[in-house]
Amino acid sequence: MKIFIFKVLVFIFLLVILLNSFEFITPYYYGNGVFAAKMNFLKQHAKKYNMVFIGSSRTYRHINPLLFDSLCVADVKSYNLGSPATFPPELYFLYENLIKNDSHKIKYAIMELSIIKDVSDRHLHTIRSKYYYDLNYLFLTINYFKYQHNISRRQKVRIVRNIFISFFEKLFKIDLLHQMFLSIIDQGKEESATIKGMREGFYPCKSEMIELKTKRLVEYFNKFHNDTTISNKRSYAAKFYHSHIPDYYNPIQLKKLKELIKLSESKGIHLIFFLAPRMESYEYKDLIPFMQQLDHTYWVDLSDPRKFPELYLAKNCFDIGHYNNRGAEIFTKCLAKEINKIIE
Repeated sequence: MKIFIFKVLVFIFLLVILLNSFEFITPYYYGNGVFAAKMNFLKQHAKKYNMVFIGSSRTYRHINPLLFDSLCVADVKSYNLGSPATFPPELYFLYENLIKNDSHKIKYAIMELSIIKDVSDRHLHTIRSKYYYDLNYLFLTINYFKYQHNISRRQKVRIVRNIFISFFEKLFKIDLLHQMFLSIIDQGKEESATIKGMREGFYPCKSEMIELKTKRLVEYFNKFHNDTTISNKRSYAAKFYHSHIPDYYNPIQLKKLKELIKLSESKGIHLIFFLAPRMESYEYKDLIPFMQQLDHTYWVDLSDPRKFPELYLAKNCFDIGHYNNRGAEIFTKCLAKEINKIIE
């Protein structure tokens, strides 16, 4: 019996090694379609860009690199690497690998400041929920939620369970091999259908809705414009937490932010975080305290409605979380103005 168990363990060990050996030839971003398409493009034009924006759709849909470059005091040529629903820990995984493997001529990286997300039951077993979950990010996420005081023990049990499921599915490459092989084949392709129509990686919601007639975006647009009062609620929440900054911050995420800054500096990159407007109230509660712990040369805050009231006006919005074309222009101008204060 002992011999049988030993043989099973050896088999599992060798299987894990074999399955994970494919990662040496697979692009690290294979699980994120939009980011992968942008990276395939960026690699073909690596010498052209010295600044990148990275984050979720709040980056992808809001920052116009061409406009930003025209307003920036530094000599920059920027590219928008934002992609939908790209939050930590996935965001940190992509950024760390970017500057370790594909930093090229990058001098500045502008990263969206976001809370670390768990794996929801809805997204469990999807490629996006697991392809980045190595041991490093397994422990990071578990420790982060260990220090989150605003969630119950029952919620923490569910969160840890889902994280471990994602980790082991990644370890044994469950439902991942097919996407890995496709990503290997697609490497080096200069352009794909995903990035056609984008302007240096920027693609506002309204432009996509009109040009591609994306049904999901039409639904979001109609839902928001049928009742825009939620904008006032988010403005109030942001104003409240800027006036009453919480004393507590999550030490695990703060430590990670400082590690990213240090790693960036070792590569000759100035990393700057930006706090976006129009987020949920609990996000501001968690994120605003971080800015009190970081030097002002590493962050800009665009979320305070007292300083940027135009970023909370419904007329500048596409839906509850995104701007229309005019709103994206205003956001980009505000971002450039704040970044200029740091790098001039």
